[in-house]
Amino acid sequence: MTCQIPVKHDFVSRRLRKVAFALIVGTALPAFAAEKWIEIQSPHFVVESNASEAKARDAARAFEEIRSVFQTAFHGIRVDTGERTLVIACQDDDSLKSFLLDYAAAKNRAQLGGWFQPTLDTDYAVINVSSYDATENAYHVIFHEFTHGIVRMNFGPIPAWLNEGFAEYYGNTVVKQGETDLGQVTEGQLYLLQTAPMIPLLDLLKVDIHSPLYNERNRSSMFYAESWVMVHYLRSDREALQNHLLQKYFIALGKGEDAVSAATEAFGDLGAFEQKLKAYLRRQGFSFMRMKPTARLDDKALVARPLSTAELLAIKADFFARSGHLKEAGPLAAEALRLSPDLASAHEAAGYAAYREGDQAKAAAEFMKASQLDNKDSRPPFYLAELENGAQATAHLEATLAINPDFAPAQSKLAFAYLNNPATRDKASGPAIRAAEIDPASLNYLANLGEIYLALGRSQEARAVSERLTRTARTPEEKAMASSFASRATGSNN
Repeated sequence: MTCQIPVKHDFVSRRLRKVAFALIVGTALPAFAAEKWIEIQSPHFVVESNASEAKARDAARAFEEIRSVFQTAFHGIRVDTGERTLVIACQDDDSLKSFLLDYAAAKNRAQLGGWFQPTLDTDYAVINVSSYDATENAYHVIFHEFTHGIVRMNFGPIPAWLNEGFAEYYGNTVVKQGETDLGQVTEGQLYLLQTAPMIPLLDLLKVDIHSPLYNERNRSSMFYAESWVMVHYLRSDREALQNHLLQKYFIALGKGEDAVSAATEAFGDLGAFEQKLKAYLRRQGFSFMRMKPTARLDDKALVARPLSTAELLAIKADFFARSGHLKEAGPLAAEALRLSPDLASAHEAAGYAAYREGDQAKAAAEFMKASQLDNKDSRPPFYLAELENGAQATAHLEATLAINPDFAPAQSKLAFAYLNNPATRDKASGPAIRAAEIDPASLNYLANLGEIYLALGRSQEARAVSERLTRTARTPEEKAMASSFASRATGSNN
């Protein structure tokens, strides 16, 4: 029996496609050595930057503020994932390209304001701070993807229009000195909605991640725009708020209704609702909320320190290894270790690059050294568990969770490690339950819990999991998984 861990690359912006690129490391190292970088540690984020300290502090405040916006907008919402978030605040486009190798290689590229790269254990936000002076909502891509993470760990699987509508709505948050604007309008999307044929509402509601409307560039722009205005209407229109339409839609989804049935139950006649949306678009102005920053950070809450050349090389090596550029990662990690042999982050980056390249012996040695040098980083013991079996793997997973108890992959893997040991078998359901709670959008974790229940002979609980899977599955893959598990859960009663 194996543990299924979901891939975390689903939310990388589809507007930024990858192309092949090779970095000549030998010519890049002297440039790295000449750069001066600082680190800003805020209460919930780490910012690495070669911009001015003031700009780096502004970036930290912006991320703390969007986190706080969600806490204010949704009482009791979870805002901290089990993955660390590292913000790389580049001073200009050239610095951005030194991280985003595919962007640097692309021809006829539009200038990027930023890139969000989620991975299994770390979420990277790479931004060009110079673009934020010229563009009011230049954090849009980053805030958009950050919103996906918030939605994912709080609401479970939801229809594509609602997922992207939320991300567009909160992606438009504008953080300024002394004020934050929530629910701002994007002029380009508004112009598109007012001048081009809209997607019929029924078609919009049925879109999933496999739909052409979601994936084809010449069609997805309208999908994003229409999803945004739906959420803007539900979050801003007086009548929609008074009638609690959005809450009703979530309640209907929670009962297992599909996107269309839930909309009919919550919004009433969909033809009439569609006409209300079109009338909403014709209004002369759109409301938004302007509020004082809710994070309320003073300079003492933002701790600054300089980064050494070795630390910068380790950061780049780690980012390259986790974004698919293994050829570039290894030499950078090696140079970092040459400059600073006892740098934990360099050993971790070297270990991960070796792990991805299949060099298990080197990966294990590097991860062990990293773990010895920094016992607060949960990543080395997690990957050591991947390279070990039996009691050693279990011990590494327990060490991982002692550092980071909200890391769902480790919780789910520990459940199966416990299951496979007669001495700990009875404890297997605990971490499996926790993994499904941490990441409710990943039905793999819920299915893993069901498998644990079946293996323990807890048929009634397995059937309850099966009912949840069937009720919440939305994509063809999720429905197939739910159907497969349902047949086995039903059979367990015979």
